[in-house]
Amino acid sequence: MLTATPQIEDVHFWAQLPGESIDSGSARIELLAGKVVPEVRARLAARSSVEVPA
Repeated sequence: MLTATPQIEDVHFWAQLPGESIDSGSARIELLAGKVVPEVRARLAARSSVEVPA
């Protein structure tokens, strides 16, 4: 359960892996920004009364 674990403050990742095309790395960033991050924020906000900052 998320509340039973330490709070995550930062997430670091490589947008482009060695040998990967720029288009592939850009698609990954678009997916994270457009789908994954908003979904994580929505689920966290649903679990608490405090709104998650954008």
